[in-house]
Amino acid sequence: TDRCEMDNSSSEFNTAVEGDTKVESEVSREAVEPLATNPNAEEVAADPYRMRCYVTGAVTVIAIVLIYVAFYFVLQSATQPLLPNDDPANCTTSEHSIRTRNHYIITNQRFGLSSDEFKVRCDPSNEGPWTLIQRRENNKTDFDVDMNEYQRGFGAIDSNFWLGLDAIHYLTANCRELKQECSLWIDMNNTAEEWTNKKVVYDHFYVSGSTDNYKISLSGRSKITTVSDEMPNGEEFSVRKSNAAATAKQFTGGWWFSSNDQDIPSSNLNGIMNSAPPTQTNYSLLFWGNTQGSIQVEMKLKCYEK
Repeated sequence: TDRCEMDNSSSEFNTAVEGDTKVESEVSREAVEPLATNPNAEEVAADPYRMRCYVTGAVTVIAIVLIYVAFYFVLQSATQPLLPNDDPANCTTSEHSIRTRNHYIITNQRFGLSSDEFKVRCDPSNEGPWTLIQRRENNKTDFDVDMNEYQRGFGAIDSNFWLGLDAIHYLTANCRELKQECSLWIDMNNTAEEWTNKKVVYDHFYVSGSTDNYKISLSGRSKITTVSDEMPNGEEFSVRKSNAAATAKQFTGGWWFSSNDQDIPSSNLNGIMNSAPPTQTNYSLLFWGNTQGSIQVEMKLKCYEK
């Protein structure tokens, strides 16, 4: 500190030298004489110490700023909502999630998903918002993929996609954790056959986890349903299911196919999508009942109060 104040103490130094002339040695006199002959000598001698003071001051300021920044981030993380209470469950509780355009990013750390977060598309229509879990608008995305892909999900959220079995299980399980029911809504359009604006709605929908092979549970077919035939119920999810009773000998894509190889399901909305209906029955195609191939589909779910 005394050295840092050296540039402001030249007068005190000279006073001390003049007051001690009786006891000074010749060596000390020689050390003082250059100061008398060079008026700038004190400033020159003080410069290294002054520079050291400036550096020390700058380092101190930087250290204080870094401490404040670290304290801010620690405080922010301590005040963030902890899982699972405020974890967004679906589009219905999207006020807790991160919005990106018309989508939401849902964070999950409870049901063992391959990723801690996933993006969903929300549909506000029909007393929504509904969380989309599948969408088929054209045949540009291959749905004839393996089980790993169906577990993780694939496609583009703005176009054709399958959200993923792990994510679908998570969403339906979250409805239960919220003490709510989960509804399934399916929209279907087939303009080639003037089969438009068809819908199937179930009041109760649940998909189990991987240990139960993503078994589907459905009940409470709503009165607003406009088509016959049913979604499968109580079946496990599988891919590329061979079936001796089917004309094509094999279904494509992944679906809740019947465990009985002699049964032909009434639907497979993940089959191959054609731009036009087939001329004959082909169970490798996307189909609902007798309508095949060129169906545009949206599957979506929503939690609601019991």
